[in-house]
This record gives sequence, structure tokens and C-alpha cells, in this order.
Amino acid sequence: MEEAIKYYFNKIIKEKIKLENGWKESWLITLSDHQKVVFRAYSNYTELFEREKLFYDTVNSKIGKTCPEIYVVDGSCDYYDKAFQISEYIEGKALRYCLQEELNDRKKENIYYEIGQLIAQINQIEADVQSMYPMGRDSWEAYYSNFLMRPQLLRIVANDLITIDEIDLICEKMQAYPASKANRLLHRDIRPDNLIFRNGRLFVIDAETSEIGDPLDELARIHLEWHYWEMYDTLLKGYKNVLKIDTDNILFYFYQLEELGELLDMHYNHGCNNSTTPFFRNCFREAKEKVLRD
Repeated sequence: MEEAIKYYFNKIIKEKIKLENGWKESWLITLSDHQKVVFRAYSNYTELFEREKLFYDTVNSKIGKTCPEIYVVDGSCDYYDKAFQISEYIEGKALRYCLQEELNDRKKENIYYEIGQLIAQINQIEADVQSMYPMGRDSWEAYYSNFLMRPQLLRIVANDLITIDEIDLICEKMQAYPASKANRLLHRDIRPDNLIFRNGRLFVIDAETSEIGDPLDELARIHLEWHYWEMYDTLLKGYKNVLKIDTDNILFYFYQLEELGELLDMHYNHGCNNSTTPFFRNCFREAKEKVLRD
């Protein structure tokens, strides 16, 4: 880490603090000139760090300062033993904490509406079709069903939640429903932990799983996280004030299946089983029945 900081910043580390960040190695580093940066590392993660940089750079250039600046992405292992990323540190508090501990209902309502507007602004951004992610890709529907949804659903076959035959049918059926918009910028992990609140402003972080696709996918994922919380309807009003979208579209349920497959895999197979598991399991069954009988 010291070698990487020396090479890219020509500075030394004054202080470093380990951050809680799931399975990624993350550090808050104070440099010798008091600049603070975030150092994140994970083996074979270069492509996703680059994906996050593309997201941040695009959002900041199109709608103003909303995301951290990423200074470095390095997958060479010349200066550290893993792929790493060095980015700007955004001062502020996680929105989850603010919602739980600091904001009254009126302020929460305003924040939820603003979140909806911000997400819609991001989802309005048309991606460059020559960028590395959509270029040469199958149609969004084929890409989504075969490379995003199918692998996720296969992980929960052993949990008796779905069969391989059902997965084949669902993936085939999805491709019969073309998305009205398929080249928009998506974060795909918008939740309270990935939003920073500072002086009345919201900042978006953790976009390494961003995609270029259908905004309805963004809302389908948010609905599962935020509907279980509170004021999803207010968030949706803010979203629709900026970007008109049909949340009754059958694709909404296909998109939810993929997210629910990911959640249930974590709950059943990676030790995350808790009080929310029955809720997500019931949502999965309802979405599966909906798309199979449609």
C-alpha cells in the first residue's frame, strides 16, 4: 500500500484506518499533506473497479458532483498484491444512520423524494454505445437473461426454490419482452448504505456492479430494498417526476427474480439467513409465478 501511494501520489501515509466493507479490503488513508483517500483492493477485480470509474466519471460530468473521483485503478500487482483502486474520500454520514438516528418523518420524506429524483437523473443518462460494456454485446434482454439472471438463479436450484427447467423457460420468455430503454446508466445497488448524506446533499458510492441497460431494472432492485424499509412510494414519486416509467411492465418481475436470487443465495448459502429471509422468499415465489404464467 505504501509503495502504491508513493508511486501514484509521491506522498507518504500519515494514518490509515481499516474500514468495514464486507469482502473487499478497504482503508481510509490520510496522506502527508492531510489529503484523505480511500484505498480498496480485491483480487481479480480490475474490471469492476474500471466499471465503477466509468460510472462515477459519467455521472459527475453529466449531472454534477454526485460521486467520488477515482484517481487510480491498477490491476498490475506491481505495487500491491491485489488489484486496487484509490478514490476521493467523501466526508459525511451513511444515509442508513441518518434515517435511523437523525431525521424526523418530514425530513425523511423529503430525502426519499430527492433520492428518487437523483436516481432518475442517473438513469436518464444515455451511455456511449462504443464504451467497453455494451459494445459487441447481445441485446440487453439476451445479455440480462443469460449473463445476469441465469447464473444467479442457478445458485439457488439446490435450495428447492426453482428448477433448471423453470430457469430455462424464464430466460427464454424474458427475451420476448423488449425493454423500452436499454442503453441507460444503472447503479444497481442503490440502498441506504451506498448513499452519503452531507450538509443536505446526497452522494452515491459503491457502483462497481453498475450496468448499461433498462432503468426498470434499477427500480425493481430498489423496490425490494426500500419497500421493505419505508416511503418507497415517495421515492417512486420523485423518480417519476423526472423520468416516466411503467412499473407494471412484466419485465419488472423478471428483474426482481435476479435480485431475489442474489439475496436468497446470500441468505441460504452464505450465512446471511435472518428475519428478512421469509419476506424475500415469498417475493421470489410471487415473481416466479407471475412470469411463468404470463
